[in-house]
Amino acid sequence: IYITNGSNSANISLNRLKANGTGSYALYLASMNSTYLQGNNFSSTAEWIYIDEAAIGNNFTSTRFESLYGELFFSGTLIVNITNVTGTRLNISNNKIFLNSTNVTALNSSAQLTINNLSFTDPAPLLDSNDDGEFDSCASTVCTEISYSDSIYKFNVTGFTAYSSKETPTTTTTTTTTSGGRSSGGGT
Repeated sequence: IYITNGSNSANISLNRLKANGTGSYALYLASMNSTYLQGNNFSSTAEWIYIDEAAIGNNFTSTRFESLYGELFFSGTLIVNITNVTGTRLNISNNKIFLNSTNVTALNSSAQLTINNLSFTDPAPLLDSNDDGEFDSCASTVCTEISYSDSIYKFNVTGFTAYSSKETPTTTTTTTTTSGGRSSGGGT
């Protein structure tokens, strides 16, 4: 969708927005003010959203970004002004959801993540808090598990970096039993 020329207060609701090819955005707002976007799904696109410097006060509510590998869902309302959400700034790939919260600050909010196609028995969330490619266990204060069923893992997060998942290690308990014995000595 491309909207321009100073239109104000447009309503865009309940759409599946997708762009094909590089350089094409699913949503492009130029000189738009107070656009209301509710319940829209941005689907498998290389370039997600572009909002120019003249477009301010745009409200995104119940917004979903999805690919074959999973989805990122913002249930609340986000006020989004100047932004360029490209595939490198928001990436949903195999067992990884990444949002560059430095460049896309408006989306650095709590959200629900869904990771598809996992073959784990009991997944656990991971986060890359330093954006260095090293994932660590995600604390329950940041990641809250929702469900895991049919290879689909869902959890909530409080803000953004990169997230992934791993199999929860199984713990085994080893019990060692020693039996006491007597020693008898021989006499002379």
